[in-house]
Amino acid sequence: MSKNMRFESLGVYLPEREVSLRESMQGCAKRVTIPLDQFTGIDRRRMADDSESAVDLAVKAARIAFDRSQYRADQIDFVIVCSISRFETGGIRFTLDPGMAVTVARSLGASQAWCLDLNNACAGMFTGLWLASQWLKAGIFKRGMVVSGERITPLVVTAQKEISSFLDPRVACLTVGDAGAAYVVDESPHDAEGFSALELYTLSKYSELCIGKLTSQPHGGPIMLTDSVRLTNAGLRPGVLHAAETLKRKNWAPESVHALLPHQSSKTTIADIAREANQALGCKHFNEGNTVNNLRERGNTATTTHAVALSDGLESGRFSTGNRLLISISGSGLSIGTPIYQFGERNPLEATPKGTESS
Repeated sequence: MSKNMRFESLGVYLPEREVSLRESMQGCAKRVTIPLDQFTGIDRRRMADDSESAVDLAVKAARIAFDRSQYRADQIDFVIVCSISRFETGGIRFTLDPGMAVTVARSLGASQAWCLDLNNACAGMFTGLWLASQWLKAGIFKRGMVVSGERITPLVVTAQKEISSFLDPRVACLTVGDAGAAYVVDESPHDAEGFSALELYTLSKYSELCIGKLTSQPHGGPIMLTDSVRLTNAGLRPGVLHAAETLKRKNWAPESVHALLPHQSSKTTIADIAREANQALGCKHFNEGNTVNNLRERGNTATTTHAVALSDGLESGRFSTGNRLLISISGSGLSIGTPIYQFGERNPLEATPKGTESS
């Protein structure tokens, strides 16, 4: 066996209800004149209704992943839940005890799993994947699940009541969408498959540029305050330089990379990442065609954006056997990182008979 961790299977769950960004802007108590859909590239995104909690989204995605996996839930060694949102069904109250990982594992029948809740803003799932990779390399565990359920759109409801102008730091709340995502991970049977690198680091002096908290207003609810311009500027250059250094250290030529997959926040930021990557690598390889922009119908789904984009790409045939991905991590904190990943012979969305070895 190699020491690379791979996506043995992938499950994504999207709520049925679609809400347009324009509709959310029109729902603001005070008129917002900024053409936010043009700046962000978001047309619509999914929003959970009152019958679905963050746990529900995570469990539904996890069940899809297990339907495709060679493993049963009772065969996995750990469950790491990386959600920002832990909202209960039909409300805005957070549930912190029992831990979400324990609740998810019980719902799935993962009776043997070691459970951990982990929160690192939008970098959460890759933080969980990094931790999982260390456990696998050390031989502590053999297989597990990294999962997240983001019922994050209560931010929209609060922001609609509070936004005062197009410069308001709450405006970014209007761009978020809901999703559940789950990876079953194990050690790859081939050296070329899986993560050749998965690294993160923190620029903590920029932590105040995006803060999620409870509002101080009488109506209550969660709110997110974001200085979008400064946040992008703070993370863009360091993130791209880190990606370039990672490729060089692993001897991956830019031209060997099939696609660049950034965190899905806005189309302008995604375009900036591609441009800066070309400059840092001294190439012209990355462009609109091979830089993933999944925003139009998904929005910013926080920790799950990469998984949702991966699922859409695999389902459409955009990603296939042997494709290499350069992934850019960016999350409030400020957390930056670079995974580089190569797909094996099997599509992680394809079902595998239980108890078989897949390649």
